[in-house]
Amino acid sequence: EACPTGASDWQVWAGTTFTSPGINVTCLAVCPCEVVVVSGADTHEARRMGVFRRLNATHGGRWVYEKTNVMEAEYLYYLPSAMNWRIYHDYTYGAMNAGVSSFSDDSTACPSDASNWQAWDGT
Repeated sequence: EACPTGASDWQVWAGTTFTSPGINVTCLAVCPCEVVVVSGADTHEARRMGVFRRLNATHGGRWVYEKTNVMEAEYLYYLPSAMNWRIYHDYTYGAMNAGVSSFSDDSTACPSDASNWQAWDGT
């Protein structure tokens, strides 16, 4: 299992003995994808199409993916306030701006499970 949520009775070493202070372990998202390929919007958002690799970082409780073979890195990340995945050059900003977004209004753990992807066409 990817997360230790099935374990119980978590304890902390208190110097001489273990104590059980009511620790809770919650898995925010389980997504096995290390690499995500985004395609289909080459006409309007070519710089945001391609291979994204998982970073050792999360945003909104989900993995962040980075595309680095461009002039400016692009990030595929989940924005909780919008309840969607998006691609933008700064995942820490939390802006509603994005060149590519999923508009499925869901809380999928993986970008590959999101739906209704749309690319900004400049209008």
